[in-house]
Amino acid sequence: MYTQINLQEKVPKLIWFFAATTHDKQFLKYVQLEKVKIAVFDKGYNDYKTFDEFTEQGIYFVTRLKSNASYESISENDIPDYLDYGLLKDEIIHVDI
Repeated sequence: MYTQINLQEKVPKLIWFFAATTHDKQFLKYVQLEKVKIAVFDKGYNDYKTFDEFTEQGIYFVTRLKSNASYESISENDIPDYLDYGLLKDEIIHVDI
């Protein structure tokens, strides 16, 4: 499933469903990601080359890392108290490829 949400309206703008057997990478050929938008990926989607391209293009993204991922912490952002919904850390990282 792919969901595009307008954060100002807090409602989905676009939702696509895929069979559970379809790899997450397949939907990217249908999606036009834009600068200053935030793409959110499941940890099952780990394509570091694509993530590098996003970074070069100024596309922001959020993902969970696999437990064996090797990375360097660049900076850690403060998490305001009012956002304490189980968020453990907000960090800018460099992934070792």
